[in-house]
Amino acid sequence: NIECKIVTGTGVQNGKSVAHAWNLIKLDNEWYHVDATWDDPTPDVPNRVKYGYFNVTDDMIKKDHVMDGKGYEVATGTKYFYYAANKVNSLVELNSKLDALIKNNVYEAEIYCDFDITLTEFQNALVTARNNNGLRYGASIGNQGKLFSYKFDVQ
Repeated sequence: NIECKIVTGTGVQNGKSVAHAWNLIKLDNEWYHVDATWDDPTPDVPNRVKYGYFNVTDDMIKKDHVMDGKGYEVATGTKYFYYAANKVNSLVELNSKLDALIKNNVYEAEIYCDFDITLTEFQNALVTARNNNGLRYGASIGNQGKLFSYKFDVQ
């Protein structure tokens, strides 16, 4: 059995606070936040799954979630954070990952960069991988801390 609690509060999207709820779960005696709502893209996008809110810490969730009141368990677990097992640790690894994703026609993805990198450096790596694979699409990019994302403007 997995111990689970409901957290109520607000989420901030596009600069607006909205009432929201998500879960706190306990795995191997450590607590994590899980927000399946925000990991499910709306409108639904075929073959797109996000993991930015899957087994995250308090610090990660607080970037755009505010818990009502106090009394919730402290979520500091990182062992089961999705991107801990699916991260890149250097610019060389990022270049390789982007190249592989684009070769496999993955035109939208999230990549956890566990090293110091700016949004401009991420963009340069993406442009290089795009050009190396013969794509000419524009792309939108973003980041939330170390979690970077891209989406090519494929029609």
